[in-house]
Amino acid sequence: MANILPRDLPPSGSVPSGAALIVDNGVTVEKATPSQLVDSGRPNANQTEAVAGTDNTKGMTPLRTRQAIMALSPLIAGNVAETLQDLKDYPVNKFMVLYDQANFTWTPGDYTGQADDVNIIASDNEPLSEGAWVRQSTETISYKLDADDAVVRTPQAKLDEIVSVADFLGVLSSRGAFQKALDTGRHVRLPGGGLSIDGPVTTTAAGQVISGDGAESVLTVTGTNANANAIIIAHDDCTVSDVTIIPNTTVSNLSEGWGITVSNVNRAVIRGVRVSGMRRGGIRLVNANNCLIEGNIFTDSVVTQNPADPEPQSDMGYDILLNGTSSYNIIRGNECVSGTGVGIGLQTIVASSTQYGNIIEGNIVKGQPCYGIMLYGTFALPDNAPIHGTVVANNRIEDISGTVFVADPPNSYFYGAGIYAASSINTVITGNNIKGTNTDETLPWLSGTPAAISVTGYGSSVVSSNVIEDCYDGIWVTQTNEPTAVASRCIVTNNRINGCRRSGMRILGAVSVRVAGNSFVGTGVNIGIYINASGVATDRIDLESNFISGFNNGIETTGAIAFLRLAKNTLRNNVDYGVYSTATIIDFTHNYVAMNNGATAAIRYTVDATSGICSENIMTGNTTGLIANSTAVVQSNNTFNGVLNYTGSVTWDPGSLADGAGETSAAITVTGAAIGDFVMAAAPYDLQGITCSAYVSAANTVRIRLQNETGAVVDLASGLWRVRVMKAVV
Repeated sequence: MANILPRDLPPSGSVPSGAALIVDNGVTVEKATPSQLVDSGRPNANQTEAVAGTDNTKGMTPLRTRQAIMALSPLIAGNVAETLQDLKDYPVNKFMVLYDQANFTWTPGDYTGQADDVNIIASDNEPLSEGAWVRQSTETISYKLDADDAVVRTPQAKLDEIVSVADFLGVLSSRGAFQKALDTGRHVRLPGGGLSIDGPVTTTAAGQVISGDGAESVLTVTGTNANANAIIIAHDDCTVSDVTIIPNTTVSNLSEGWGITVSNVNRAVIRGVRVSGMRRGGIRLVNANNCLIEGNIFTDSVVTQNPADPEPQSDMGYDILLNGTSSYNIIRGNECVSGTGVGIGLQTIVASSTQYGNIIEGNIVKGQPCYGIMLYGTFALPDNAPIHGTVVANNRIEDISGTVFVADPPNSYFYGAGIYAASSINTVITGNNIKGTNTDETLPWLSGTPAAISVTGYGSSVVSSNVIEDCYDGIWVTQTNEPTAVASRCIVTNNRINGCRRSGMRILGAVSVRVAGNSFVGTGVNIGIYINASGVATDRIDLESNFISGFNNGIETTGAIAFLRLAKNTLRNNVDYGVYSTATIIDFTHNYVAMNNGATAAIRYTVDATSGICSENIMTGNTTGLIANSTAVVQSNNTFNGVLNYTGSVTWDPGSLADGAGETSAAITVTGAAIGDFVMAAAPYDLQGITCSAYVSAANTVRIRLQNETGAVVDLASGLWRVRVMKAVV
């Protein structure tokens, strides 16, 4: 029999499952199938071994391979539960299953009582005490800020703090998207880039915050008139910060065209907002209290200030305006340089409205055509001031042109003021630095108070420690509407006023004013302190320890001032008069008046003075020291060019004097006169050749001696004779 080798056999088309091979196990000879031989040489891993992946001696079937991949790669395609029941039936072997557009992970732990078939789903294969299928969402995973003492939160809680306008863009209009975001009641983020809205958006919940990326988050309003406003805060405790707003300029009244309107709320905060390109205004508070307006910038108004073609005041606006009963607000650190009309305004509008306790501090106001800071109350009753207790402190105000157009009579005028406080009471204006007000003085002056600081309508205000430079008038105090019943004096102290182009201070129709410790330096024209009481009962004016220099007249009054006190003032280098007084009762003491050459007089009081004293004053200069047109004022111890001056007078009708005859007057009392003093006499008429001499006949007594050496009889008339006693200062 021939030997047949296996290699010589024809190849088999397939290996039947029942095929067998001879296997010698060393004891016996047996048959084995091919599968048995493979399994014996390289056995397959079970599921646990396949998932573990630690044994490199075993084989992997397709099933075991799929099971391992599904366990170790949860995002594998096909790991999907179509229904809730499918998920409940899914094996709990750490798989991640896609269901309801979310990934669910089997999460060990005790979830007893927590299953809701939405975020936590019970398995039908394991009790909730062992684990559950948990939705992998921002509400169920954890988040922790990388900072000390931070707590674990869900990302959803973090996201819920704020909503972006961008969350609604693409489906809704820009305004609709913005309002929809606000309608959530959450904080709203205005993303970077431009956003145009055709009307205002309004807060919907207390405490909402609208914020952006500063100059990157620009909100432009395209709506007109009532739809020209941008943001309305209508709820308490809301905040707007770090956005840029461009309101629309097509407006028909004061309530339209504002960047932000805060209406009938409390404790709003507006910070870091920039408003530009407006006509009517930036930020407006209406009946809003305890708000903080801080660090905002207002620029580039469309209002023009061309003196040849200025805009009507009615078309101007405000960078910041407090209307109605807005009280106890802080306006701080803003830059109001838009030129829209008024930098910062407080205006009650309605006669029944009253404002209390607003603070305006540390702002920069520049380039406005009308007023820098304006307080303007509408009267309810004659005895009720509509604006109470405002503090205006430490602001920088510059270049207030005063250029406005007035329709009746139609003309362009210079107008306005740096700080204008009208119908306000108990106002404190302190520490402000003001330069260049009413600069368009080439235009005619219409009315008002063209000054760096003006207090009018009511008194009881304090103006102190302000620095004023290069203004038309320095300070005005005019209280023509103030009833005496509520009049408390206006106090003006420790201000420094330099380079005023007209007056350092003007007091018109003021009930009572105290002016002390101020420095007024002029440019050689007009008046240092001008007091006009014409037509108004002025009670008392006190001027004390002021320095007044470089004016035509240092101090001048007009009209009936009931009482004028001048004490310890220094008046130097004024052109005509140091003091010119028309007051009824005067008290002029311890003043120093140094006049320019050619001046009329150091001090003059008119016949209006019915009583008073003029004493201890020092007057120097190549001019008349004192012109006393009233004999009712007691003079004593005044000095002129280093000489003590005492004066007196007597009404005397000398007798008919024959040639060679003489006559001596009755005793004239001159307190302070002593034997050896110099005496001058002033006759009330031509002496017709009679010689006149005067002398001290006894202490405090002066007599006048007439002597006729004319060669004829002379009969002088009765008249008021005056004498002046002078002592050399040793």
